[in-house]
Amino acid sequence: MQDSLVSLRAHEIGGDEREAINAKYIAELLAKHWGFWYTIASNSEGIKDFASKYKALTEEDRLDIVSKVNKVLEYINDEPKSFSWKCRSMIGDKKRWYRPVETTETVAGFGIWRLREIFHEEK
Repeated sequence: MQDSLVSLRAHEIGGDEREAINAKYIAELLAKHWGFWYTIASNSEGIKDFASKYKALTEEDRLDIVSKVNKVLEYINDEPKSFSWKCRSMIGDKKRWYRPVETTETVAGFGIWRLREIFHEEK
């Protein structure tokens, strides 16, 4: 999350400009892949929420980050979506769109899912 905040604060949002976050390219990519779009759109809202509460940021930082996330989302929303994107969007999140990367085999029995279990056990 902090890496996202730093990247957004350090760079402008644009197209092909050097050192800018290429929102046009991101939008074109996400317009082809619903699952990728869904993940980025959801996480973008989380970034804005986190930025508004993160005490290490100044008010100027918060406003800048939120406006940049909104600008990227504007590019994403304005980009025409592919036929396959539209078809997949009808299913939505009722069907898994991602491959789980944390399993007992990949993290030796301890991953984020186990942390959630521990957290709920303590309540």
